Amino acid sequence: MILIENPEALRNCELIHEHPEAANTPFYAGWEIWANWAGITGLPLQSGYSFDRAELTAIAAKQGLGVALGREWLVREALQKKELIVPFNLVFPAPQTYYVVSTHKGIQRPKVRLFHDWILEKARHSKPYGNVVL
Repeated sequence: MILIENPEALRNCELIHEHPEAANTPFYAGWEIWANWAGITGLPLQSGYSFDRAELTAIAAKQGLGVALGREWLVREALQKKELIVPFNLVFPAPQTYYVVSTHKGIQRPKVRLFHDWILEKARHSKPYGNVVL
């Protein structure tokens, strides 16, 4: 495991990309957005490994194939077990948004209403997650 002491050191690392097949963006878009947010230039954005699922991206990082962006909630256990590390404390706000959707008729069903109320209550009391460099 190579310890990266600052974000600029990523210029010399193999980047691991997550790129869902259905995404209408370049495979390196996640790293490009992160680099712009972090103010880092010169990353080898168009090289490295690319996987279509976040889980595979995290596994590749665990196997030492390079450096990945990871969803904090998805890699929490690996971080606790020290299988992955966060080399510097730059947590990028997660751009994903989730919605609870139902028909007017569906929300009147007790089980649907119960789930709706439960999930919204959980969301209200949870901290926002971000993406971290692994």
